[in-house]
Amino acid sequence: GLLRENTDFQLSTLIAEVKCPVVIIAGEYKLGGLLEEDDLRHLQTLPAIKLGTVINGAGHSVYRDQPISCWQMINEILDKYSI
Repeated sequence: GLLRENTDFQLSTLIAEVKCPVVIIAGEYKLGGLLEEDDLRHLQTLPAIKLGTVINGAGHSVYRDQPISCWQMINEILDKYSI
């Protein structure tokens, strides 16, 4: 996955420096998503990560592959955090 394939780009190190809440909406790795399940579980241990989820049936372009599911998730997040 993205966390193991590119040693020049340390996503977990960068996210660890983020001070605002972060939500990760990812596609399935087997369909072209960038994060394997282990990657997502690791990222969810970082303080800034408030939610990490995979949209079933989506690959790299989550919003294009599963637009309704993606927007439903975004709306749930906005409602949950009263944004």
